[in-house]
Amino acid sequence: MITSDFNRAGEKASSDHARWTCPKWARLDLMVLAWGRRAYSRHGVAGTEESRWVYLYLQEGSLKVSGGSGATHLEPGEIAIFDPKGTHQVSGLNRAGVQRLVWAWRSPPRCGELHPAPRGCIHWKIPASLTARLMEIHHECRREIRLLDDKSRLALDSLHTLLDTLLSRSMQRTNHRPPSAMCLELAIQWMHENMKKQNPVASVCDYLHLSASTLDRIFRRHLAESPYVYYQRLRMKHARELLRSGLASVKEVAYNLGYRHPNNFSRAFKMFTEEKPRVHLKAGRREHAGI
Repeated sequence: MITSDFNRAGEKASSDHARWTCPKWARLDLMVLAWGRRAYSRHGVAGTEESRWVYLYLQEGSLKVSGGSGATHLEPGEIAIFDPKGTHQVSGLNRAGVQRLVWAWRSPPRCGELHPAPRGCIHWKIPASLTARLMEIHHECRREIRLLDDKSRLALDSLHTLLDTLLSRSMQRTNHRPPSAMCLELAIQWMHENMKKQNPVASVCDYLHLSASTLDRIFRRHLAESPYVYYQRLRMKHARELLRSGLASVKEVAYNLGYRHPNNFSRAFKMFTEEKPRVHLKAGRREHAGI
């Protein structure tokens, strides 16, 4: 039974399915929540809309998803996550429709491996041992939007994190974690731990047993920049933090990052930040002096 308060909060219900849309005044992370049976064979719909990360878990029936990098089929027990920049046409393969759970979030997935390729989607089968917990999280979201009070934002943020944690673990268990996402994560971890390298690309390729072209393709696909540019940006961010701390000189920061000559560091820093290192050094000293 759906309460009148729930209806005022943005739900549209029919005899077999329901859909809740976040009211504009609420500005929650959860934008849409839907459940029940839907006859996509009669109503093909765009699977994603701008700025919505759509998660679709299929309980019964089959769906065809077109768009992005091509067409794919979703079977019972599978979940799909859609990139908000893509347009995907979802259609049912039988007249009886499908039973599904849907979340549409304003913010992206908390776990990197859950990010589809730009304009694409990823999908995998949820292990049977985790399906009950997945449905429980959806039920908790429904319970929270019925309340819709000043604690709802925090509660739904927590549920989003919990959902992504569950999905990330399910992806690892079913060995469907995208290899490129795994390589990206390992490469970034290596970069964080090795900021003194002057030729990082070759070192990362040796570490991951990848060619330079493959590593470049992975970074450009997920981060839209080359691994070298990402590494340099990471180093300059770390340099800015050291300078702002007021505990290290420009020369000391340069040596800390593996530069033999401070002038080379200063040029690289200005290239990425459009400011000289001394600007941040002086600003940090003023902050610590309380000026």
